[in-house]
Formats: sequence, structure tokens, C-alpha cells
Amino acid sequence: MAPLKRRAIATCFIFLKFPSNNPNQKPQVALFRRSGNTRYAGISGSVEETDADPLDTAWRELGEETTLTKNSLRLFRKFKSFSLVHDSIGREWTVNPFAFIYKSVTDGGPCEAGVKIDWEHEGCEWFDLDAINDSDSFERVPRILESLRRVWFNVDLGKAAGNTLDQGLIALQKERKSGARQLAFMALYIRIDVIRETDVLIQIDDGEM
Repeated sequence: MAPLKRRAIATCFIFLKFPSNNPNQKPQVALFRRSGNTRYAGISGSVEETDADPLDTAWRELGEETTLTKNSLRLFRKFKSFSLVHDSIGREWTVNPFAFIYKSVTDGGPCEAGVKIDWEHEGCEWFDLDAINDSDSFERVPRILESLRRVWFNVDLGKAAGNTLDQGLIALQKERKSGARQLAFMALYIRIDVIRETDVLIQIDDGEM
């Protein structure tokens, strides 16, 4: 068998987060249709030798394909890379997933019309997160949910637990005075809170927790 051809890519998801004081509005994610392809996807591109790192690739691809820059986006989350293997075509992709928040007008960003797609795409739509799935009825690139769930925890954990983890990570990121031990305890308490809020039943032998 011939060796797999390997390629590293950056995959970007752009989220539109609504004010937390309005429970009727849900966060949404932008998905794009590539020209000549009816399937939805995030913004993706190969990591080039001239890119300093995959994050540099992400910013470059976003600028080229949507015209959005750091003036209208902020990095929300990045996750460790994972591999996708397609044996039938002899390919292995190393996927570097990133999440970006689309700044509102009050945060100095443009309105939704600020997204301008290039020739590589023929459309862009905003989706509720719970509308995205891996079923054949949802026209998407293969395994899009696998990439999405790595940067948006609600996909696996449920809304309450996902939000708890989200807020906990933000608190850890902003903490500047605590030492390593205090940060470790903070992380432990966050994990306990997430478990309490999770929608998923954890099976232990014949019982449930």
C-alpha cells in the first residue's frame, strides 16, 4: 500500500454570540458553500510554509475568503489538532480547529453584511448550533460535527454544561494573580460544576450518575 499523502489544514468557525440577557436568541455559526459544491463547511485552508503556525493560516484564510480581519473578529478558542484519514484516496489531514467571535457593532465590528465571500464560495448562511448534524439530510462536508464539537462544547455536553465550561475557561484565562496550585483547584471546581450540569448520563457498572 502506498504511503498516505499528508496535509495540515486550519479550519475556522465564525460564531455570532448574542447578548446573554436575551434568552430567546441563540448563538449561531456561519457556514459557507464552496463554488460548485452544495455542501456547507467552515473556512479551511492548507498550512503553507510561509505561515508562522496554523493560527496564522486561519487568519490568512479568513481574510482571503471573507475579507474579515482582527478588526471584526476575535479569536475565541483553539483546540489541539486531530487527524482525519481517507484511505480510499490515500489522504491524511491534520485538522487544526479554531473558533472566532464575530464582533457586534457595539464591540467595534461591522454588521452581518460585513462578511464578503470571494470567488471560492457561492453562499454563506448563519445556523443555530442545534441545526447542524451528520445526517444525510443536512448538506455538509464529511465529519463537520467532529470539528465543530472541539471548539463548541455544547454539542456534546448540552447547553447548561457547555456554558458552565465556557465561563470557567474564560475565568481561567482572565486570572492573573493565582499560582499554578490555585489555578489547578479552579480547574477542578470547574470540572465538578460541568459534571453537575451535564445532560449526559454517565454509566457506572449497572447504575447511573
